Amino acid sequence: MNALSPESALTEEILPVFEGSGGWRVKGKTGSGWLNAPDGHQDRTQPLGWFVGWADKADGGAKRRVVFAKLAAGPGLPTPTTGMAMRDELLASIGRLAG
Repeated sequence: MNALSPESALTEEILPVFEGSGGWRVKGKTGSGWLNAPDGHQDRTQPLGWFVGWADKADGGAKRRVVFAKLAAGPGLPTPTTGMAMRDELLASIGRLAG
């Protein structure tokens, strides 16, 4: 890996680490909210959630890194933990998605 800027190194240091499927070590940040209705107010029937970050894996002698963003929006999603649900889905599928 290339050297990180001081800001990037701090981000890498403070984000939590999660164990993903397939031996991937995942770092990321969740978020949740609601979509806006046509009149501009928050529509509490339309949740959204995301999980963004990166995942590392030692692959033989090399280290692999993938960057990801997982987003879901619409009715039927868990609230107020939509972002955590996106994180859990990504952790379960990263091994299949990234190889």
